[in-house]
Amino acid sequence: MPRVLDTDQHVTPPKDFWTSRMPARFAETTPRVVELPDGSEAWSFDGGLDLHAFGLENVGGKDPQSLSWFTRYDDLDPAFYDAKARIQAMDADGVDAALLFASVAGRGAATDDDDLYCELFRTYNTGIREWADEGDARRMFPAATIPCRGLDMAMSELRRVGDLGFKHILGVQSPSGGRPSADDDPFWAMVEEMGMVVSLHGGAVGGRFPGSANRTKAKAATPPVRDQITIAAGRSGGMGVQNSLAQYVFSGLFERFPNLKVALIETSAGWFPSFVERLDAAFMAHRSLLTEGTKLRQLPSEYLSNVYMNFDRETEAVTLRDSIGVDKLMFGTDYPHIGSYWPYSRYYLHVLLKELPTADIQAICWDNAARMYSIEPVAMERAA
Repeated sequence: MPRVLDTDQHVTPPKDFWTSRMPARFAETTPRVVELPDGSEAWSFDGGLDLHAFGLENVGGKDPQSLSWFTRYDDLDPAFYDAKARIQAMDADGVDAALLFASVAGRGAATDDDDLYCELFRTYNTGIREWADEGDARRMFPAATIPCRGLDMAMSELRRVGDLGFKHILGVQSPSGGRPSADDDPFWAMVEEMGMVVSLHGGAVGGRFPGSANRTKAKAATPPVRDQITIAAGRSGGMGVQNSLAQYVFSGLFERFPNLKVALIETSAGWFPSFVERLDAAFMAHRSLLTEGTKLRQLPSEYLSNVYMNFDRETEAVTLRDSIGVDKLMFGTDYPHIGSYWPYSRYYLHVLLKELPTADIQAICWDNAARMYSIEPVAMERAA
């Protein structure tokens, strides 16, 4: 089995992640961990107006029958929130490098306070960069989360995270909220010029965050999405990212920025050939209704031919790899969320890919993601 670049890991922030970094003026509203009446813990956002349970975001190798949204940090594997322990967990799973995504940070997008919203994500970016550096910056590559309630706000933070060495940002539809438009072009021009990958994560598009506000706030701790049915549907069918991709195409974003680098994370991939076929058919039948005056010189499928995507437990992606483009497929574990196979990812990869040519296995496990995200291998000792 070749090197493995895990394109979908998540980080649960240490308890003091925000309290040790946020400016004093946000003392009352800084995210923090609080104890609930039943003895479990939750993240508190917006001064306690929004409480976030985190049990099913922190699973790893736990027995599925023992899982619950409600837990305590004392009951978590340190690898979920400690950077050095994460490296050890990656070694145990045979993972050479990993892309990192937020687990709880998006909850901060529910605040109506634009100043708090912006500072929360700025602090997250600073903190997750420090976290990865503490573990091993050669092996862990976090996504920056760009605050998107105005072009100036978004461009300022994009410029800053570029200086901090980030290779990718959590995907957004518009830096100003809403649908993409030509008014956003300075932001996308900067993304393209920087070579920053836009990682459209399945759980962070379609209105959830980073720009969403006025989401219903709960005074009881709640999971980040409605239920496991929603999660399963989103993972199997690309919910959220399909809308974002269509918006990118029909707004002319890919027409104006042909070198924009976009990757789909935790979305599965077997749906992709049918999706682009339907977009082409819709475009050919009534393009004027879809583009609203935007001139497109190619079919949607042609604009989307350079989009990369990952999958985890999906056999259909392997079956349809030539239709999708084997040079665009990547693998992700979703560790430590409920979908991961830790610490048996390499065994699962062997079962999933054993009938493939060696070149295809190498491409899916390492080469494609390393090329997309400009990641160099690190020499490691590994048992045969």
